[in-house]
Amino acid sequence: MNSRQLIGVVVAGILVLLGLAYLISVVTTPRDDGPKLTKVTVTVTVPDGLTAQVFTSDGEHGEKETPKALHTVEGTKKITLESGNYRLASAATEQYAEAETEFTVEASPLSVTLKPFFTEKRLTSLVTSERSAILSAIARDTPDVQKYYVIDQGWLYQRGEWYATTLKLKDPSSGYDTDVLRLVARKQNGSWSVVTVPPQLTVSRIMYPAIPEEVATDINNFH
Repeated sequence: MNSRQLIGVVVAGILVLLGLAYLISVVTTPRDDGPKLTKVTVTVTVPDGLTAQVFTSDGEHGEKETPKALHTVEGTKKITLESGNYRLASAATEQYAEAETEFTVEASPLSVTLKPFFTEKRLTSLVTSERSAILSAIARDTPDVQKYYVIDQGWLYQRGEWYATTLKLKDPSSGYDTDVLRLVARKQNGSWSVVTVPPQLTVSRIMYPAIPEEVATDINNFH
């Protein structure tokens, strides 16, 4: 074998070895399947007596398809979810209205609490038991109201922490405004206080931004 043939054999051997090395590297190198999803602990809390479910909310399901619940929660429960968008939902019961809240899981553990409103039936029953405390707050915060006005039974809203009622003058000759007035009260830390001091002809959310829109709209429609 002359020198030219020898060089050819060496080069061919080198190429074979390089090919084998590349093939081995392809087989043994870990496959990259894209970014790995993070597993995060989420503490979910729902009111006693209520059952809620966790669903994805990434639009992975068709509009006509009901997504499968990932978790069912009663009370407080720690669950594990991958990073993404989710919703926590509960159906209406005798005590609670239908409710839903959305949340996003990223890298850090988080807590999610479902806060459904009470049903109208529950609120109607609750206003009777709360009326004495509400009237005491009205007497304290607006002393002239009970003296000169008839206080309607009123209504509770949301989770029973908002109250609204109308006031009608007892004696038109008293010199007070004969128009129907509106009063809104709020319960915080177990105690009632009047928000609209003095009572208003129309409850304005510009003047009282803390009052929920549904409360202001509803009481303004009563006469």
